[in-house]
This record gives sequence, structure tokens and C-alpha cells, in this order.
Amino acid sequence: MQVVKPLPKDPLKGLNKPRFGIDEQGRTVVYKTNSRQGRSEEEADNLDDAEVLFSHLFVDELQLDGVVTDEARLDGTDQVVLTSAFLENHRTLKEAGAGAVRNPDSAVAQVIAREFLGDGDAHAKNFIVGPRGNLKSIDFGIAGSAFPIDWRRDAFHEVMNNLSTTDNVTRFVTRIESLSDENIENMVDRAGAHLSDPNPELERTFVDNLIRNRDFIREQRPYAMYINESEPAVH
Repeated sequence: MQVVKPLPKDPLKGLNKPRFGIDEQGRTVVYKTNSRQGRSEEEADNLDDAEVLFSHLFVDELQLDGVVTDEARLDGTDQVVLTSAFLENHRTLKEAGAGAVRNPDSAVAQVIAREFLGDGDAHAKNFIVGPRGNLKSIDFGIAGSAFPIDWRRDAFHEVMNNLSTTDNVTRFVTRIESLSDENIENMVDRAGAHLSDPNPELERTFVDNLIRNRDFIREQRPYAMYINESEPAVH
């Protein structure tokens, strides 16, 4: 497990604000501890593991634009925190709006993927837009739920209403629908290798929910309203 040294002057304060630190390679990272507030150690560990698992499924397995989350230990303590790379000169999607996004196909894939993976907190502050307009996903803090997600956030509507096309929706939905049970099990198994300690029960929950979510997408067609049946779609 990486060790993170907190920066002495941290301008961000508050329960849900990230802190800045330096990792063992000398890189600036952000870290957060809010999963530990008011929860048992077991519950907090499970929430942290879910976020790590989700982020590696999103970035490594689905190969989407996002910032992975990993566990680290605060220097000089036994405290475990979640860390991610610090990206300068980025604005949130809430600040920038869909008009600033220059990777629309990826953006559409990202909001659909966050639903497929069961993210209940994919709001517009959990997407960032870089200087060249590249949208990335961050902060997968409520992870692993099952469809249907009844709390679609502002980011989903901002992206889908402004950037979706028959082609980019169909292409990514087809990717999800084509996943076999074995594909999903292997994806979760590989992502689980990034956990600091094995968590087979959580991995099994993820597998079951992703299979259920894939089947829901196959059968209920929750993205049909964004597909114009009169337009040809590229598969």
C-alpha cells in the first residue's frame, strides 16, 4: 500500500473536501477520509473497497476516461485513505457545461457506464473538463448499486440531452449487452486485484449486480429515447 504524506498547508477544509498530499513517487495527489466518519471500520472498509473496485472497472476494464482511486496510508499513522491523481486546470461539468466537452462519444459512454456499474452519485461535480475539453469521471463514492437507478443526476441529463447520438449510444449500449456472465466475472476479478485486502463478498455483490444491470439494459432498453430508429447506427 502506498504511503501519502499530507501537505502542511491544505486550503480545502470540511468533511467532504479532498486534502492534498504527496505520494512515494513525489506526485501530488488528493485524498479523502469522509467514508470513515460515523461508520464502523468494517462498513468504511467496504465503502472504500467499492470505490476502488468501481474506478478500476471503469478505467481499466471499460477503458473509459476517468481517474482511478486507490487506497493509501497516511504517513506516520495507521489511517487508510482513498487517493487519486491531482489534475490541474480542470473545471467541473457543472461549471463548464456540455458545450465545453470535446469528447462527446466518451462522455456519453461515461454516463451510461456509471449507471451500468451502479453509481448513485454521478452528478455534474463528479465529472471534470480539461483545458482541451476532455471530460473525465472522478469520485465514484456511491458504487455497486443495481438498476433501475431512480436518482439520475444532472450530469446524465446534461450529457445525454446535448451530446448523445444514435451512433454513440448504440455503440456503447451494445458493448454492455454483449458482456457474458464470464466476461463480467473476469472484469471484477481483475479489478479486485487492486484492493489492499481481498474482499470476495463485495466482488460477488458487484458481479451479481452487473449481471442484473446488463439484463435490465437488454430487456428494458432504458436508453431507447436517445436512439433515433430512423437513423442508421454503427455497430
